[in-house]
Amino acid sequence: MVPLILRSVDYGYAIIWQELHPSFFVFQSLAVRTVWGDTVGADDLDGATLPVLAAVLLRAPRFKSTSVTRLYTYNLAGAIIGTVAAGFLLLPTFGLHKTIYLAAAMNFLIGVVAVLVDARTGAAGADSAFEKSGNDVREGIAPSTLPQQRR
Repeated sequence: MVPLILRSVDYGYAIIWQELHPSFFVFQSLAVRTVWGDTVGADDLDGATLPVLAAVLLRAPRFKSTSVTRLYTYNLAGAIIGTVAAGFLLLPTFGLHKTIYLAAAMNFLIGVVAVLVDARTGAAGADSAFEKSGNDVREGIAPSTLPQQRR
């Protein structure tokens, strides 16, 4: 799908260049806006995943003050290991397309495992567990990210 979209963008650039004859500056600014528009949504969603996971982790029944720190540490370690593995092992061994499919399959598998672990451990009752624990680590957290108190 992505190669088809990129090919159609190339054809669109060719038509604009041939029919309108814009100046170099106008044409390049159009190209930059197109690329930015195509990627900004995905980048925003990708950048939002870790803060969302951290907010979910804060609501977990077994929340500890180091939980978010460990989450960010594991994320950083995974990013470093994934970058090194992709650059030095996967791309030279499998090529670009197979590496992309492998990464997508691994992400899907991680998502399935996360859903199964969540279903197995049961996040229900996180609010009452927080109230019973008396855990005051969350005092510095914005109220919008905390579970709502039941009255």
